[in-house]
Amino acid sequence: MSTFTQWTGEDLGTIWVKTRLGADDDPVPEQILDAQRIRSTPTVDSNLNPQGGLPGPWHERLPHFRL
Repeated sequence: MSTFTQWTGEDLGTIWVKTRLGADDDPVPEQILDAQRIRSTPTVDSNLNPQGGLPGPWHERLPHFRL
C-alpha cells in the first residue's frame, strides 16, 4: 500500500493498494478504508503501470512506474 497526501484537510488523499491475485481469489474490492476504487486514471502516462485492478505479472507491477 502506498499513500499520497496533499497535507490539507482531514482526507488522506490517494491510496494505491497492490495485491497478489490467484485463480481462486476474490475480485478487487470496491472500497478499502472508506476509500472508493477509481474506475479510470486521470491521465495516461507510458511510464506508469496499468491501474484499476487489472491483473498482470508481479515483476511488471511491483514498482509503480516502469523501470
